[in-house]
Amino acid sequence: MKKIVLILFLVHPLILAQNAPTAFKPGEKLTYKVQYGPIIAGVANLEVSSSKNEFTYLAKGKSTGVFNVFFKVRDTYKSVVNKSTLKPVWFYRDIK
Repeated sequence: MKKIVLILFLVHPLILAQNAPTAFKPGEKLTYKVQYGPIIAGVANLEVSSSKNEFTYLAKGKSTGVFNVFFKVRDTYKSVVNKSTLKPVWFYRDIK
């Protein structure tokens, strides 16, 4: 039993997590319709772009139709992260 524990202890540093690819790719775009029942209240767009060492995530949302009269939304969120660590470099928010 001691040998098994010793072997596992020595091999443990060699067992590393796998480097899984990211769940998204540059150029990927998503568009969502925001609805309250049958009424379309707004539209949200998400986009991923890439530069040399960074990913840029851009999210925009806006209200449409009747909801635009009562509750006008024009929101923009932009986040830049490091490609290798996915840690944020900077973040921008413009909400109306």
